[in-house]
Amino acid sequence: MDEKKIKIIVLTISTILMVFGYLTRDVGVFANTLIISTFIIFSTFAFFEYEHYRQLKEMEEKLPIFLHDLTENLSSGISLPRAIKVVSRNDYGSLNVLVKYLANQISWNVPIHKVLDR
Repeated sequence: MDEKKIKIIVLTISTILMVFGYLTRDVGVFANTLIISTFIIFSTFAFFEYEHYRQLKEMEEKLPIFLHDLTENLSSGISLPRAIKVVSRNDYGSLNVLVKYLANQISWNVPIHKVLDR
C-alpha cells in the first residue's frame, strides 16, 4: 500500500476509536481513546517522515559515488549520454529511481539540460 492510503486508513480507524470512546459516555474511556488515537496518528505520520528523511539521507550518501562513477566514464572518453546509460546499471540505492529516469529520458533523445531541469 502506498503512504496516502495508509494515512487515510489510520485516520479512519482513529476517528472510529474516538467516536466509540465518546459513545460510551465515560470520561475515562473517552480520554483513553483520545490519547491512543492521537498516539496512533502521530506515530504513523512520524514514521513516514522518518522514512522520507532516511531515503533522502541515503540519496545524499550515494550521490558522490554516482558522480565519481560518471566522471570516470567521462574521463575514459565516453559521451555524457552514453556514460549516464552505463552508470545507470550500477546500484545506488534510493538514487536508482532518479538515475534510471535520467537514463530513460536520454535514451528517448530528450536534451540533457531539459532532463536535468525536471
